[in-house]
Amino acid sequence: SLYPADTQWKRPFVNLQGNHVTAYELRHLARQHKVLDMAYSHLAEDRNPAYVMYFTTQMRSLNKAFTNKVYADDSSGNGVFESYRAGTRVINWLEIHAFYLGSTDYTWRDQIDFIRSMLLEGAILNKKNQKFKSGNHQTRGVNALAMLAILFSDYSSTTQWYNTAMKILEQHLKREVNTDGFQFERTVHYHVDDIFNYFYAYKLAKKNNFNISDTWEKKLK
Repeated sequence: SLYPADTQWKRPFVNLQGNHVTAYELRHLARQHKVLDMAYSHLAEDRNPAYVMYFTTQMRSLNKAFTNKVYADDSSGNGVFESYRAGTRVINWLEIHAFYLGSTDYTWRDQIDFIRSMLLEGAILNKKNQKFKSGNHQTRGVNALAMLAILFSDYSSTTQWYNTAMKILEQHLKREVNTDGFQFERTVHYHVDDIFNYFYAYKLAKKNNFNISDTWEKKLK
């Protein structure tokens, strides 16, 4: 109700209700945090194709914005490929991809474009996260990078993605989980978020027989 499927990814622009999109709203659009609600609605409404079409069109609009260099970058403070926003988007999109695989409206062309989108996101996340940066923004990004590396391991570059992601995540585990088991920023929702940031990567690695150090087992426990 706020944005067209083929939307814009750089301010200034006006939403469907005639209001100028704020920086805060652009950051939430970049996270794609409402797509899960749309996936549930897709199922609740007997696999309504409108939700699939909205997602695939919006996904392609971001790819188009990247190609044409008309997206908010990190210098603006609202970068749509900033680690936390891109990481959250990747995790949400991976989940709804699984939802939509059961729909005949999610075509093989859509799925190929989705894989291409994920490889683009992974390449950007890998480039942005070669060095440790304190805080949960990076952990969300490298968690998503680890998941992409595992799920798309048939692509050669993902081996390096995995090594980068797990190395950086392990540094966060060592530096930012206190002796009482609480995340160092000590805000409840950050703490809960970071549990998932480590847990998703850890469980996916274990299930797919990827190497993972003993540090993970001890720290997560």
